[in-house]
Amino acid sequence: MEKRDLNYNEQRDRDQQDRHSYEQQGRDQRNRRDHKHQDRDRRDHEQHDRDQVTVKDTSSYLLYSAHSAWKRKMDQFLSHHSLTNSQCILLLGMGHLGDHSPEVLQNDLTKGVWFDSSTASHAVRALEDAGLISRAYKEGDERSKVAKLTEKGKLKLQEVEKDFMKGESEFFAPLKKRQKDLNELLRDLLEEFEEESGKES
Repeated sequence: MEKRDLNYNEQRDRDQQDRHSYEQQGRDQRNRRDHKHQDRDRRDHEQHDRDQVTVKDTSSYLLYSAHSAWKRKMDQFLSHHSLTNSQCILLLGMGHLGDHSPEVLQNDLTKGVWFDSSTASHAVRALEDAGLISRAYKEGDERSKVAKLTEKGKLKLQEVEKDFMKGESEFFAPLKKRQKDLNELLRDLLEEFEEESGKES
């Protein structure tokens, strides 16, 4: 009698273990299925987010908006010079190129500040009218003009450069150490653009 009871108990324990194992397998299968559904839902959500990218998320929009914000900030520092931002940039370009040569080819100046020829021509003419630079045809080449800072221009350059650097420091202060990375990215972008433009011309 005791032996039958023992066999019965052992069989019952084995049945319970088998039932628990079966139930656990079912739970594992449901968990795996749920995880698959969750992964699929997550991928669908990420794809939806990518599909929902708007103009405001593009680099072009952000770059243009950043430029507009920069212009407003620089107006605070440069407007009292009675020069536009383009004219100030061109004057700074003259100073940079002038460190290597007192006379700068107008074409080199245009390329040096990444201006299109029309914008550069208007800015150069305004600086010349203000008595900050002088222009003359290059000796032996009447198709090329050279620009040179006047004494008045040299003084104005020092004033503009000082205020420009103040505006630069204040505007980019939130980036802290990341500004160097930004500069490298922008420089790469501009150099690539210049190379592509050279191929097209």
